[in-house]
Parts: sequence; C-alpha cells; structure tokens
Amino acid sequence: MDIVYCINNNYVPYIEVSICSLLENNKEHNINIHILINDISNENKKCLQNLVQKYNQKIIFHIVDDSPLNALKDTWSIYIWYRILIPDILINVNKCLYLDADTLIVGDIYDLFNIDMTDKSIAAVLDIETLNKKRFEILEYEEASKYICSGIMMMNLEFWRNHFLGNVIKSYAIANEEKIVFPDQDCINYICKDTKILLPLKYGILNAFILNKDFLQGYKSEIIELLEDPRIIHYAGLPPWIIEKNRHFMREYFYKYNKMTGFPVKSQHLLIGIPLIKYRIKRILDYFNIIHFKPYYCTPIKSRNKILKLLKA
Repeated sequence: MDIVYCINNNYVPYIEVSICSLLENNKEHNINIHILINDISNENKKCLQNLVQKYNQKIIFHIVDDSPLNALKDTWSIYIWYRILIPDILINVNKCLYLDADTLIVGDIYDLFNIDMTDKSIAAVLDIETLNKKRFEILEYEEASKYICSGIMMMNLEFWRNHFLGNVIKSYAIANEEKIVFPDQDCINYICKDTKILLPLKYGILNAFILNKDFLQGYKSEIIELLEDPRIIHYAGLPPWIIEKNRHFMREYFYKYNKMTGFPVKSQHLLIGIPLIKYRIKRILDYFNIIHFKPYYCTPIKSRNKILKLLKA
C-alpha cells in the first residue's frame, strides 16, 4: 500500500500521529509511506523514520520544487496543491492513497487498494458541500455528479499521467481563480466529476456528517456503518491539538494514538486574554448542561451510541 502525505516541516508532529494510527491498524500489510515536502529538519526526519522502522515498514521523503505552483490560488497554503504533483513524483506507482495531515486511520484499509479503478481518476468520500446547490451553480456541473472531499483520495496515478490531469487541473484553477472557494477541492471535483468513485463515508468521517440533519437522514445507513466500523477519521477544520476547535465527535481516537507516538503533540490555545476567558465560561456552562450552543457540540462516546440508537429505531 502506497500512502502519501503532502506537508511542510511544521506539520511533521501531526502526521506522526496519523502514521502511528495507520501502522497500528494495518500491521499485516506492506506499506510504503511517501512524504512530499519542500524542506524537513534532520530531527523531524529521524522521528518519522524511527516510528516507521518500529513497524518494519518503509518511508520515502520526496523534496518538492513547488515553484511550478506559484501561480495557483493558495487560500490556505501552497501545500494543498502538492497532491496534483503526486503522479509525476511517484512515477513507478500506479495507485496510492492520499491523506491530509489531520486524518487518523482507525481500521484496516486494505480494501481500498482492491477497488477496480479502471478508467477512473479518484475514489473519495462525499463532502458536506454536496448538499450545497450553490457550489454546483458556481462550478457549472450537475448535482447528480456529487461533490467529494479531496482530503482523502485513492488516486489512479496511471490514469492521471495518461490524461495529464495535474496540468489540466492547474490550468482550470488559473482560469477560474475568481470563482473557486476551496481551491484544489473545487478544481479536482470539476475535472474528475465523471471519472470518480464514491467511497463509503466510513473512509473519511467528517464532523459535519452528524451536524447536518439532511445529511444524517439522507445517508442514514452509511452513518450507522461509520459509527459501528470507522476506518478513517478526518478532523477537517477541527484539529484536536487546538483546544478551542477540538469538537470532532470522534476526537478521543486522537488522544489514543497521540500517546502511542512517544512524542505526543501538546494541546494549544488559539485564543488569549478575554476571548479565552469567555470561551472557558461557555465550555463550563456546556459541561454542566446549563446551556448548549450546538447540537452534538461536544459529542462523547455515550452520545454517539445515542445517535446510533436513534438511527436504528
């Protein structure tokens, strides 16, 4: 199994947790971990190597020249665009699983590598934006083609190379810079709209899946499946190491694998001063059930079981 992360040097501690979860839950398989990065310290490189070698697996670092990406819109960072370079960097690999740094692999994922991807570009999980009609109006394609999350993707690299998809996506991104909101994701969705496979939701579990009632009801059977048999958790927008954003309904998995790395990521505050005091007061009120600010805002394991029970009723 070829697994790919695209990061900068500062994100090494976070992918360390992700890699630990991957290796812990896929010990029976041979795994090549590819790190696409523009620069990495010797200390960070050694930490990752030691972790992977402990499981007798392989890690390869690919130093990326990202100057060809300078013309692209980088709402968050240039590193989001590294994924379109994967086919040309991993020239001897025909299929890989791309993972964002804020993911955890909490089950066996070998089934993903058995998917028949003939004439298909990607296999990915739906994004909550698939319910947003405006997104399809802006990108000018039919809602029936759906909208996926690009943070977790099985990529048919051979198909990408044969159809020069990296260049096609780049050209589309430059030509449509004003209308794209989620830069790489919007572009990948448009270009791959007719050549993608939809994966079960358990392979990319977003917090929004249970916050949106329409999604919860529309994909009830898949929500039940991901609650009973989660495989990949995606903390998109809710990094567990940021105290104020640590609201994912499967956040306790992060604590488990963070401890197992041997060099756990330390939690940090986003807020300071009076905003931090206000935040702490809100959390205390929420904890003692005095007031609730959002449904499932702090969903623990017991609440997940309640959701499961309601869905099965």
